[in-house]
Amino acid sequence: VAGKVGQAITFSSPSVVLLSSPISLSSGTWSIATWFRIPIGSPGGYSTLTRGAAGDHQVIVEPSGLLGSYDNIGGTAFRSSGFNVNSLSAGWHHVAAVGSGASTVFYVDGVNVGTASFKSTSDIYAIGNYQGGTQSFGTIDDMRVYNRALSASEVSTLNNLGQIASGLVGYWTFNIADISGTTAYNSAGGMSTQSKTVSVT
Repeated sequence: VAGKVGQAITFSSPSVVLLSSPISLSSGTWSIATWFRIPIGSPGGYSTLTRGAAGDHQVIVEPSGLLGSYDNIGGTAFRSSGFNVNSLSAGWHHVAAVGSGASTVFYVDGVNVGTASFKSTSDIYAIGNYQGGTQSFGTIDDMRVYNRALSASEVSTLNNLGQIASGLVGYWTFNIADISGTTAYNSAGGMSTQSKTVSVT
């Protein structure tokens, strides 16, 4: 499908990107950023952008539309940023989550919209959906994972379609050239790591 930049990927249950090598978040700081479309994939239910193999949803929207994280491992459940995605207009928007210290700061369209009092230290294994296939995030593009905390100005750069290379460990364009069959290639730094998806549309 047409993306914000080039092509995008649309997740519908049970499609999901599963990383062949999960990205560890145990180093302490990390950032996740992507473009996504409103309406999201599972209105009225949970919509997961990223989830670890053993637990924790780093970026998730709960049924009422609140953006935040979900603490599976610690058992404290959903931790809200206070921002509701239902306030957004239809179409493309940019979301970023920056984990540092004991919290996760959320940005939408380059603006700090709130902080969840939780930071995942597990890993990223599933993208675009929960690996069980029932929490689709809908359509996303230009998915990025960093092994450091991006600054507010760097998040703004990504929102303005700029490039930030430092610390980039996961980068999926979802362009046709970067997909072969059911494999979407990680383009970060020319890495050979691959991620496998059930369905690419």
